Amino acid sequence: MVNEDGFLAVLNVYEYASSKRLVAGPCADGRFFDLNRDFSFAAREPLWLSRETKLRDTYCRIEVESHGIGKARKLKQVRIWNANKRHEFSVDPNVPLELRMNVSPSKYFSGEELAFAGVSPGHPMGLSLVIPVPIALLAFSQGGWAEYAVLASLMGFLVLAATWRPGSKEKIAQVIEAKDRLRCAKKQQFIQNASSLEWWKTLSGVEFENAVAMLFCDKGYLVEFTPRSSDGGVDLKMQTEESRVLVQCKAYGKNVGVAAVRELIGVRAQFDDPHEAWLVSLAGFSKQAEELASRNGIKLFSIAQHHLNLQS
Repeated sequence: MVNEDGFLAVLNVYEYASSKRLVAGPCADGRFFDLNRDFSFAAREPLWLSRETKLRDTYCRIEVESHGIGKARKLKQVRIWNANKRHEFSVDPNVPLELRMNVSPSKYFSGEELAFAGVSPGHPMGLSLVIPVPIALLAFSQGGWAEYAVLASLMGFLVLAATWRPGSKEKIAQVIEAKDRLRCAKKQQFIQNASSLEWWKTLSGVEFENAVAMLFCDKGYLVEFTPRSSDGGVDLKMQTEESRVLVQCKAYGKNVGVAAVRELIGVRAQFDDPHEAWLVSLAGFSKQAEELASRNGIKLFSIAQHHLNLQS
């Protein structure tokens, strides 16, 4: 089933006219996500904005994967682009689909991809009648409204049944194949880039975290990004069937000192469940950092030394 456990959304990036703070949205319910200046998410949950809030469109667009709700919500940025720069697509039906339309490398289908494949999850009004409206009728009424709640649910199911479309299996397969090709090309480009220390040196802090995540995804880890304002000092959470790992990333051009190791020891102590703790740096680590990490079970991973096998 398409988009069974999550969805893909394109959010507009706006800037507050007064404070220059960034937000992304609107979501389906009209709320907005707070963003850091590097476009990373500042929190998992979106917020309501006042009607008086004045926003300026930056013309940046963020494609976001989302699954789960509340504290369990997981967000992942897929792509960022400038809406003012239009991409010309081919009209030749014989070229690959990704050259004919805007295909996302995400496993989830975008609205454009759903429309191409003829997939419809049902009209949103149907879903609102099935769940929120009956709950509101039961919660805020003084009784006697139960039959109306049941009627609303039945109407919702009828709307969903009338507007749901499974889509064309052939076109769904075309989209999936195009996504596979994009992911393969992206992976090959990353492998090529990641073999150069000079490329690693050009990355910003957030780009370094993303690159580290891709590096360990390729090694079989399931990687989760943490919102910057509520990360508790953790940049990435990784896991396999055997282990769970907290990761701090330091894109320093020089050796990381002992203070970063002390910080990670404190971060690990905040978690009740047992986790490994890794400190990932671009260069290497000072002798004091290595000694403290060894005594406290902190794993040190240097891109230069352990990934590129360069001598310190």
